[in-house]
Amino acid sequence: MAANTVSPTSCDASYPVRHHEFAIEQGLKREGYNVSSVNDWNGCVQAFVTVADGSSAMAFFDPLTLKPVGPSAANG
Repeated sequence: MAANTVSPTSCDASYPVRHHEFAIEQGLKREGYNVSSVNDWNGCVQAFVTVADGSSAMAFFDPLTLKPVGPSAANG
């Protein structure tokens, strides 16, 4: 998965990420991401993940679908 280094787009800002961090983290883990933490980032989920080489990366996801968002989403 590629790290997203610019602001994400296309997130549902009405979803209360701050009240669902645990469920979102578990959902991302079910999708195969090694997640260490999640935060609200302007309506998107900002996740810190460990990638295959052991390094950490930041990625953004839509809070409802848990699909990657942002310019590098197609690369991930």
